[in-house]
Amino acid sequence: MHTIFFEPGYLGDVTSRFGHFAPAEIAADAVALREPVCALGNVVDSEQGITCPTLFLWLPEIPTRWLRALAESQLTVYNCTTADLQENMMFVSLQSPDLEVRWNAWEVDFPSRSPDGRFRIVWISGRHTVIALHRISDDAWDIMVAGMQGCGICSGPNYRPYALWSDEQMAEAEGRADSPAPGQMTARRIPLA
Repeated sequence: MHTIFFEPGYLGDVTSRFGHFAPAEIAADAVALREPVCALGNVVDSEQGITCPTLFLWLPEIPTRWLRALAESQLTVYNCTTADLQENMMFVSLQSPDLEVRWNAWEVDFPSRSPDGRFRIVWISGRHTVIALHRISDDAWDIMVAGMQGCGICSGPNYRPYALWSDEQMAEAEGRADSPAPGQMTARRIPLA
């Protein structure tokens, strides 16, 4: 994945470029956001005239340097089994040295790309934003899709815990609760406005 455009800015700049994309509960007070949320759509950038798949990620307020580092990070895909062994979820993730932002790939589609390989991620945290336009080669895209297929084959609805774990292991794990890892945020999906 290659970042071909990277622009820090402010919330008003993003709204004027992409229209009124934010759902009402976020647009009303993006600064007060307590949990990360994401939305995906094919959106036109009125300033650059580029239409491509766009992932909007709204985060609680974080340092601007973290936001910039996340915007330049590489997409990764991995599976994560819950502490009680009942679910295995596939996550798409972007990581900086200080923070990981991920979303459940079974709930939010993986960002597709335009025919020329472009996709955009718009990061919004408090009043600060970063717009990152990326290009991914055909080979890199094929590798990413193969990784998702590999993860998907044993996660979400395809996960069979009793085929992997013994009755003793399942009984021992029963009732365990997950706790988020330090520096990790999981975004929930919301529809674009």
